[in-house]
Amino acid sequence: MTLNTVGNTYVSTPSLLQQMQFPSDNKALGIWLTKGWQANWMAGMQKSMQQGSVPILFDYYLGDLGSMGSGAWGYVQQNAQAWLANTQLLANYLSTLSGTVSVVIQPEFNVPGVGNQAQFGAWLAQAAQILQHAQHPGLTILTSAGVGDFGVYSGSTENASQWSSFYPSLSVAAPYLNFITFQEMRGAVTGGAVVSPQQEGMSTIAGRVIAFSRYLQATYGKPLLLGYMMMNPYTPAGDTANWSAIAAKAYAEILQVSPELQQQGVFGSLEPPRVL
Repeated sequence: MTLNTVGNTYVSTPSLLQQMQFPSDNKALGIWLTKGWQANWMAGMQKSMQQGSVPILFDYYLGDLGSMGSGAWGYVQQNAQAWLANTQLLANYLSTLSGTVSVVIQPEFNVPGVGNQAQFGAWLAQAAQILQHAQHPGLTILTSAGVGDFGVYSGSTENASQWSSFYPSLSVAAPYLNFITFQEMRGAVTGGAVVSPQQEGMSTIAGRVIAFSRYLQATYGKPLLLGYMMMNPYTPAGDTANWSAIAAKAYAEILQVSPELQQQGVFGSLEPPRVL
């Protein structure tokens, strides 16, 4: 959290943000916690909170479930108790702090074979309760679960059949969550095959964000956080499309619809738009 290397010199993250001309009134402070995280990854967080930052921790203990294919659910079952034990370790650490901390539990859990499992929703709820039990009069812990906007992006901004696929799990967990986090990620290349901007959905992402947030709000009735949003404008040899321009235009359109997103319960976006 506190150090990054530039050349052979260590500089603070706040200094880097200033150098990169991030808005001075930026308040969200995102920290990803993968399996094997250490408490010193969050060193200095209390001071940042006292200075007005709002920490949002992404509990990514189970890792990239999407990369596990058909083995994802078996992996979750084998590691569920270790995951919950790790959640208790996180709760123990957070109990030493004062202020407000948000925790997004397992971003992008809604992969085939996992999102449709009510048992996974029960484990999400259990993880949320473990964290909430660590609260004290000086500490508020807000919990969330993170869903990815996966599926077919061409032809329409609506994808209710895909979005409903994780209802069996998230509907179980939602009563124990303070908000729901979602992401939007696009790329010019999928599965090694070059696709068009329309197929990949870059040119329609603003409408997609509106539609997905509307669906989540109507279905679960929770505040929403657009946790992260990225695009990859990689242009293969011979491709004449200006992917960077397409991505820049899409980001501008998302910013333009911010008021509408706010009306649908989106209270913030953790990361600024990025072109990878």
